[in-house]
Amino acid sequence: MGQVTGAFPEPEIGPRWAAALRRRYPGAHQAKRIARDFDCETRTAEAWLGGQAPYAKYLMRGWRLHGAALVGEVLAPDDAAQRAALNEAALIGLEARIATLGADLALLRRERT
Repeated sequence: MGQVTGAFPEPEIGPRWAAALRRRYPGAHQAKRIARDFDCETRTAEAWLGGQAPYAKYLMRGWRLHGAALVGEVLAPDDAAQRAALNEAALIGLEARIATLGADLALLRRERT
C-alpha cells in the first residue's frame, strides 16, 4: 500500500486543524511542541497554526497522539463527534493547566521552607 501524503483540498480543514492544535497545545512554544510530537519541522507546525492543512500522514499521527476525537473535530465539525472532541480538548487543556499549577505550587512550597 502506498504512503498517504497529499494535503486535504477542502479549504476549512486548515483553520479547523489550527484550532484543534491550539486547543491541545496551549501556552508558549506551541510550534516547537507540535513539531516535536508530530516529528516535523517547526516551520511546518507554524504553517499549521497559520491555517495550512496537514498532509494525511500528519492527520493520522494526530489520531495516534490525541485520539479519534481530533479527526472528528477537523473533518466532521458539526455533529456529536465534534461536541465530544471539543469537550475532550477542553479537558486536556484543563488537565495540562492543573499539572502546571501543581508544579508551580510545589516550587513555591519548597521556596517557602
